[in-house]
Amino acid sequence: MRLTLYRTRLAHVPAYAHVHDYTVRDRADPVGRLYQVRSSARPELAWSWLITVHVDPRAKVRTSGTADDLAEAKAAFRTSWVEWLKWKRRELRSDDGERARRTDRRATPRAPVQLRATSVAATPL
Repeated sequence: MRLTLYRTRLAHVPAYAHVHDYTVRDRADPVGRLYQVRSSARPELAWSWLITVHVDPRAKVRTSGTADDLAEAKAAFRTSWVEWLKWKRRELRSDDGERARRTDRRATPRAPVQLRATSVAATPL
């Protein structure tokens, strides 16, 4: 896992050059977003973070939040992202184990079917 921040295209527009808005990528895949917001409740700037890929609700992983500064937002994002990846790996391993058990049951050799010799073909009409 290698998380990197890339400025969004919004930063390339001169009117929005002051806005801090980043896409979070895990290698090449975009997986989240970090951006600076001005809250009406607090006059100072805050940071918002969110995971933008589908996270299975069964994982009970936090997928968004706010922080006082960029470093705190990065740490919170990374913590949630690592939690999600760990849950996902456990789930895949348990699915593979279940699949293997089902496959083993299907692959179990069965006793050959005994065919009785009948004289259907030799029955005179």
